[in-house]
Amino acid sequence: MSEDNRPVLTLKRKNSAPASAQESVSQPLISRRKKVVTVVEPPAWKVKKAQLEQAKHGEEARAAAEKASLRLALRRVKAVIPSPPPPPRYLKLIPPELAIRTLKAFWPQLFEGDRPHLLAMGIRDDLFADIERQALPLSHKQVIKCLKSLTRSECYLSQMQAGASRYDLNGNVMAIVTQEEERYAKERIVKERLRAERMQRHLKTVSSF
Repeated sequence: MSEDNRPVLTLKRKNSAPASAQESVSQPLISRRKKVVTVVEPPAWKVKKAQLEQAKHGEEARAAAEKASLRLALRRVKAVIPSPPPPPRYLKLIPPELAIRTLKAFWPQLFEGDRPHLLAMGIRDDLFADIERQALPLSHKQVIKCLKSLTRSECYLSQMQAGASRYDLNGNVMAIVTQEEERYAKERIVKERLRAERMQRHLKTVSSF
């Protein structure tokens, strides 16, 4: 066999698309839309939660109404039954003897023996200034207590008669007692006696309990 007559092997491939591709080409594409489902009735758990919240609000409303009615009832009771008056408060004064000893130790010119002179008006400020000037070991509060006890004592008020002299810090006469001041002193004596009697009755009542 000659070479010209020798058969030649040739490979011929078919350009055929895969089956899946052919199927996809042959079948048209279908687009699907989402379905919207409308729920007419809420789920059971949601209904139960709403019922519980409604019951809770109802209990709170009833509790608030009960509190309001209780407050109103208490107000009516208070209006019908008046509250008792507060206990009387009495001014606590130191004994006049102690006031005399305290003041006499620093200002003996204000006394004649153990009897106090009638003090000039505004002498408290003079005493404060003298404390600052001499650096005396006496506080303003102590001076105020001594003056209150002294000027409200009956031995001091009984001296306030019209024409009597008032003395300053150095023992000098500064003014004369007027008729109005004498009348005020007499009224003050009566008030202090009544106050002392009320205080004694109050102390007896308290001690009896």
